[in-house]
Amino acid sequence: MQVAQLLKEYLPDNDLAARWGGEEFLILLLSVSSSVEVAQRAEELRTCLATYNHPNVGQVTASLGIASTTGGETPETLIARADAALYRAKQQGRNRVCGAEVSPTQLI
Repeated sequence: MQVAQLLKEYLPDNDLAARWGGEEFLILLLSVSSSVEVAQRAEELRTCLATYNHPNVGQVTASLGIASTTGGETPETLIARADAALYRAKQQGRNRVCGAEVSPTQLI
């Protein structure tokens, strides 16, 4: 619940955050316009969560998978790419941000 509250305070009103399941959240950054901005905001959010002293549990870390939409991509594909990036972040040691890979067909 504390993470959800921090997300609510951190994100601008036009961005959206929702619990996706378990300890996962889906965040839509509608207020940014580039992949670079998405990466910067994700890193800021990761740092914010890691430096906050959560009541009863202390410090928590966050692994984030990020993806920017490509032309003609479905929401399901976008979420799947972000999810794959999230698992890559966890596999690389947790408490980090990893970007989604884009296949050559997505660039067309």
